[in-house]
Amino acid sequence: MGLLGLGGLTPFISLDFQNSIIGYSTQSTNIEKHLIIDGDKKESIVKDTKEKYSAILGWNFTIDEINLINDNKNIEGSLIYQLGGGNSFSKDQKIIENLNGIILLYVKSWEPPTMDFLDTLELLVENREIIKIEILPLGLAKEFYKNREEDLDVWRQRVGKIKSNKVWIIDYATK
Repeated sequence: MGLLGLGGLTPFISLDFQNSIIGYSTQSTNIEKHLIIDGDKKESIVKDTKEKYSAILGWNFTIDEINLINDNKNIEGSLIYQLGGGNSFSKDQKIIENLNGIILLYVKSWEPPTMDFLDTLELLVENREIIKIEILPLGLAKEFYKNREEDLDVWRQRVGKIKSNKVWIIDYATK
């Protein structure tokens, strides 16, 4: 029996005396060169690609909606709160009093800022523990939260009246 057409297979014989079997191994006959590890080289650590905030707030979003948006946009926050909507102004005020650091605030881009929203934004700005407030106007979920430029212009114009270096309008393309 010749070894032609075996495609690099190595013949072997089983030493099982009850059932002698002649077969072929798929193991390589080439000697492998193993990876040489250089102890002088340092490992590089890939930074987590998630954006992280002290708190993520959703103006008139449910907590479930906020979590869905966070997953979609690869964003994390230590705290997650709903503002506006069914909340009373005093409840929003209590939430805001305990915030600090960099805050992300989701808003519905097609809904222009109301007076209630602007009053709440003023509370955020007045909180000295908050360093920065990033407002992210979002489009519809079925459109993957993509906003329209006209909607962003309305948000920029109305929020710009607050005149605070803490407040930033973030375009969808940047997140």
